Amino acid sequence: MMLDSYSIERKAIDISGRLGSFYDASYDKLTEKYILNPSKVEKVEESCSHKILSGDQSIDLLDYLEDFGFNDDLRQSILLGMVNLSGVSSLLNYNRPIDNNTRFLYYSYKSKIEELFVTAGKTDQFNRPSISPHATHMITKILWGIEILCIIQLPNNQSVKTIENSLWSIFNRLQSSDSTFVLSDTEKHQLSALVNIEMYGSQTCIKNSNTTLLTILNKLQEWQKDEYFHHPLLYTMHSLRWLYDNGQYPGTYHLTDQTQSNMARVKSFIFSIDKSIKYINRLLEKIPKNISYPELNQQWKHYKEVFTILTDKYDKYQKYLQQSLCKIRRTSCESVEINNTVSDSCYSSLKTDFKTLCEQIHEYFPKTILIEQFINNQIQYVKISDIISHRDANMTIEDINEILKSFFVKTDSSVTLWYSSDQLKQIKPDKWEEFYQSLILEKSQATQETSFFYIDFNQWIDKLEDLYIVRLPIERTTTKSQRDHAESKKSG
Repeated sequence: MMLDSYSIERKAIDISGRLGSFYDASYDKLTEKYILNPSKVEKVEESCSHKILSGDQSIDLLDYLEDFGFNDDLRQSILLGMVNLSGVSSLLNYNRPIDNNTRFLYYSYKSKIEELFVTAGKTDQFNRPSISPHATHMITKILWGIEILCIIQLPNNQSVKTIENSLWSIFNRLQSSDSTFVLSDTEKHQLSALVNIEMYGSQTCIKNSNTTLLTILNKLQEWQKDEYFHHPLLYTMHSLRWLYDNGQYPGTYHLTDQTQSNMARVKSFIFSIDKSIKYINRLLEKIPKNISYPELNQQWKHYKEVFTILTDKYDKYQKYLQQSLCKIRRTSCESVEINNTVSDSCYSSLKTDFKTLCEQIHEYFPKTILIEQFINNQIQYVKISDIISHRDANMTIEDINEILKSFFVKTDSSVTLWYSSDQLKQIKPDKWEEFYQSLILEKSQATQETSFFYIDFNQWIDKLEDLYIVRLPIERTTTKSQRDHAESKKSG
């Protein structure tokens, strides 16, 4: 492996770096933060630029960062969680699906370049404290400005091309405008309709990721003129080995093709897990805090416990990979450890385990929401296995119906039973919805006390060929003969 060149560049994720600050390129983080006066400060010509990228669900969020100036090394550090995300890099925290209606709108304004003139081996040029043993480089040049990334989910009911053309027009005018920038009423209306957006940028500009695009555009020119809002965009750094002409300082090495190949395997592995984690988190956020049905509560408690165990294991896996990559960057060793870690059965099962949990939660989530809706509408949910515990292969739907009628008939209210299953709901969605709405209407118009039950035949789907509604009048006596005369009606 070959040493990196004596100077490197990194996008500024941690914007607290200043000229003279030390940087650990093996972990991509600042170590000590010092300030040296610049040798030169110059204004940037052609200071504004913007990009609009279309969403593609086949492209990982990390890969979009390449379009915004994040090089391979920094993206690898982000991949392994070695960097605390902030600003534009927080794109990786985006937790919504990406599709053809997604647009990535990136805008940057470059205000000035501060530079520290340095010469190899002349240590007397710096009057500074001792250097951290972890530092590999010193910041010698900083590009200042602002940058903003807006992720927009375009509405389906509007012309995507029309909105996209408007965005291009707005930012082209903003980029070339020296006078006050003004939006037309039509543009304001279009921008106000874009409500499904996320904003990323420095905290001096973006204090809330839900800030509207219209608000940002109205503030941009003010931010560009006021240096309070400007922050480092790009660090140029020189290696301490070169600056001090001393081989005792740690260096960083180019990764070999084999290491890059192993990192590609790691990337695929991690992206699959991250995708599952994001999806699970999205569903967990939608689950009601107080679930009424005890069995649901217990099941979700189990899922959360499994999720915690897997994420803890995943965190350990990431930390091990971080240490391995740092070691490879600091020494000329090959990526044996990374290769072994990817192949380790202890960790290789993580991808499958997360996928399995994801599928289980995906299947259970709609049932949870459905049962909560039933409860809110005062329709009680009952599994048929809770009533008839012993399954008899010779039992017919007529036999089952008699058992259910006998079980549910009441002396103080009439009863309505709805026989259904997940399979029938999927096969006959229109009829299922018609039944549901008819029961809601019936309940609202009931003139006497009526209890409503949804009987779930999921475990006995072979016994139920269609949706049924069975109505039982109030039982005046407890004799079997009168129960046998309970009205039963097949609807639909």
